[in-house]
Amino acid sequence: MLSTGAHLTVLILDACRNNPYHSAKSATRGFASMTAAKGSLIVFATAPGAEASDLGATKDNGLFTGFLLDALRQPGLSIEPLFSRVRQSVVEASNGKQVPWTGSSLIGDFVFNDPATRSADIRARLEREEADLRQLQEQNLKAKSAQEKRANDRKQQEIEARIRLDREEVESLSAAAERQRELHRQMQELAKKNGQQELARKADEARIAELQLQKAAILSESQKSTTLDQARAEVAAIDKRIADTKADLSARRDRDLHQLSADYEPVLPLARQPAIKGEFETTPQ
Repeated sequence: MLSTGAHLTVLILDACRNNPYHSAKSATRGFASMTAAKGSLIVFATAPGAEASDLGATKDNGLFTGFLLDALRQPGLSIEPLFSRVRQSVVEASNGKQVPWTGSSLIGDFVFNDPATRSADIRARLEREEADLRQLQEQNLKAKSAQEKRANDRKQQEIEARIRLDREEVESLSAAAERQRELHRQMQELAKKNGQQELARKADEARIAELQLQKAAILSESQKSTTLDQARAEVAAIDKRIADTKADLSARRDRDLHQLSADYEPVLPLARQPAIKGEFETTPQ
């Protein structure tokens, strides 16, 4: 992998099968682990020494590859979060029996399906196609025979069809990029709000800890200067304050969870938008 000279190398193996010819004395199953060279990512469909399931959602792919193809179609996912999402999906679908494994020494970041990059590439291609179309139209005006004109007409129709498809894809990519930006903005707002709620919860927990320290101090002092009844009364009062604070904390958590669910509700339709058919999609054909 180092000999390629590439800044980024990705090796994906969904071939972690049991060897039917392995020695009965050997307990080794599946693939052994590998060390990722600098700037590379190695991905196995399951953990070293384990086996991967062939039972995916379709007959064409196994469990891991099925979820991988779904993730690759999602625009804007960075490489390591993408494989983390695939791992989570596979673990859930296999009830924890299959855990995809990665070895990484990546430097920097990479996005498989970046709408902005793809849109720029398609726009550049559109410019070339439109220039070709103008050239053909000029040639058509100068065509000396009906046969030459018909040939130019066929080429012109092919280019016009490609231009229509590319324009549609540019519009689709622009919409996907806008959805991605809006989703990112809303997720940042939710993360900020969730952080504020977490700070409030930590403040409540600190207050409970402080009350418990006060309770311990009162119990200690009661042995010196206060009567047993006074100590019991003070401890009971602190116990009530602790119970009230815990009840408030529990109620706040319930409210925060309910509010978080309500906050995420408008974001979910953006995240569930149908993915763009991209260059990574495979078909039986």
